[in-house]
Amino acid sequence: MNLIFNGKPVLIEAGTPGYSDPVYKSYYRSVAGHNVLQVGDNVNIGKGIATLTHTNITETSGEVTMRTGLAAGMAYYPVEWSRNVSWQCSSANRVAVQDGVKLESLQNVTFRWHLATEVEPEIRTENGAIKIHVPAGEMKLGAELYTSPEINLQISASTEISINSVPAFDHTLKYRIPRHQHRVIEITTKRAVKEFSMETVISD
Repeated sequence: MNLIFNGKPVLIEAGTPGYSDPVYKSYYRSVAGHNVLQVGDNVNIGKGIATLTHTNITETSGEVTMRTGLAAGMAYYPVEWSRNVSWQCSSANRVAVQDGVKLESLQNVTFRWHLATEVEPEIRTENGAIKIHVPAGEMKLGAELYTSPEINLQISASTEISINSVPAFDHTLKYRIPRHQHRVIEITTKRAVKEFSMETVISD
């Protein structure tokens, strides 16, 4: 999942460097380099299909639902994962992402949000929800000075979670600078679970 507000990237993914890159398989191609589900310590899953449905898409709003892991041949099987994304972008931008996971055995679950910025996010807990403020910032892309937008994330989950901000590589932004670094929000359950749900609201 990538996200753009007013023509500027907000959420990105690691992208693809040269196939000879030493961390191509372990990072860029893995779930760790994407805004997707990770189960346990396994960052490499086999390729598979997923279903995608969309409703009520207009110039300013819409909704898309992804489901996978329901049967053999689908990605993540036998883990079931659904993601619903709905958005409103009339006077302000607001995107709500709802993730649901069902597992056959107790495992820890991790999600990542790759931010299109080098700026360290500010993380706090308020009324049971985790609020993340990402200030606007500047980063040099080639000869160009790029300004990343200010955004806010609010995360709530069905079980206790830990949240960390870590650096990571990307080969996605303009000029595709090798080993350019951005910040990643990592969300992990504090205990092993068989079911997990999480909502992330991203706004400007």
